[in-house]
Amino acid sequence: MEKLQQKLKDVKSTLKRELYKFEGTKEQAIDAYKHRIQKEIEMHRKILLQKYISPPEVIMSYNAIEQQKLGDEIFDKFGFDSDQLEVAIWELNLTEDKQFVALQGIAAATKQNDEKKFAEECSPSTEVRTEYLKKVESFGKPQFKQDQTMTFDFFLATKLHSLEYSTKHNTKRFADMKEARRVQLKELKDVENKEAYYLALIRKVAMQTITERIYDATLYQQLKVPEKVYVKSLAVYMMDPEKRKTYEDEVEKLRVSLQPGTPKLMTREEALDCTKRMEQFKFEAQQKMYAIVRKQNMPAEMINSVINFEKEKADDQFFIETGFEEEDVEHSVKALKLTEDPELKKITSEFEEKSRIFLEQRKAEAAAAYAQARQRQEQMRKMKEEESKKLEMTYPMAALADAQTEDALAAATEMDMNAYLM
Repeated sequence: MEKLQQKLKDVKSTLKRELYKFEGTKEQAIDAYKHRIQKEIEMHRKILLQKYISPPEVIMSYNAIEQQKLGDEIFDKFGFDSDQLEVAIWELNLTEDKQFVALQGIAAATKQNDEKKFAEECSPSTEVRTEYLKKVESFGKPQFKQDQTMTFDFFLATKLHSLEYSTKHNTKRFADMKEARRVQLKELKDVENKEAYYLALIRKVAMQTITERIYDATLYQQLKVPEKVYVKSLAVYMMDPEKRKTYEDEVEKLRVSLQPGTPKLMTREEALDCTKRMEQFKFEAQQKMYAIVRKQNMPAEMINSVINFEKEKADDQFFIETGFEEEDVEHSVKALKLTEDPELKKITSEFEEKSRIFLEQRKAEAAAAYAQARQRQEQMRKMKEEESKKLEMTYPMAALADAQTEDALAAATEMDMNAYLM
């Protein structure tokens, strides 16, 4: 594979040398390369964060767009484009130039240092790690099921322990980041390009994601739970509506218990208005996440990251519009004894009904798609039987060998109903 990639790279370089000419000086080429390195380091930092909430194909598209923007910027600044710069590197033999080699070394070291620093920020100290793992014995021996997943009770108990410590790890940092991010969002209220805000938001979600993964890995390695068992358990339980709801309810309780500060008390009118806004967000988020998951076929851990991204974004917007946090609404509803208030119950029941109808429609679509898949499978099976009969009449021994692949074909074409109900 490496030889093939190198061959393709050589072919591309040859074509570029034939198509593009560089008419600048060595100094101009070095200056342009310095500029490119600075921009590529910025791009690397963006993609380092982006990969936690976007599938590979989105990252590739994003990288291609950024590279095109960089090429245009180089042309505007230096009068030649990225392809001509590549030709200059070859024609001027810059790979042997000490300054050029030093620039390459600085770029590589900076990227490596960025990744190392990010991982260190998300990792527990020695003292915290020791305290964190003290409770391992209380969980007992890992409990596995026949499908190579942890039992749900064992998974839930250990995951909540991990989430408790990973949440505490970032409490102050995230509070500071949130405050700065919301100031930024307020300043960009009427600005279409909010890239700086979104990058700050992505950084928070990426840091939360990697911190959780590090704490998970630390715990499950200590418990001797194989990584593939952990990954499968996470995927299975996050795709099971009932188990996921139980998990999310317990996570929410944990989150509230770890929330710093005292919630604000709202008026009845403010509580009702904010409840309606929150219910609207939940319904829109449900629709959006369903579309994203179905379209992009994300792994379970990435689904959670995207959910966190959307929730943080909605929380920021909610605060800008109302001056309140989600915790203030929940606190006020209880303090004002509004749980049985007819107007509040009307709001929540309306959105519950919208959600129910939406899910029923998606289930019907899933059932129809599953039925079509089974129909195609049956058609393939019949075609296979007819081909086998013809083959048996013509080449008896070949038919025997072909028959041995029938089970594999059936397994490959079998489509699990659960895949449609994500």
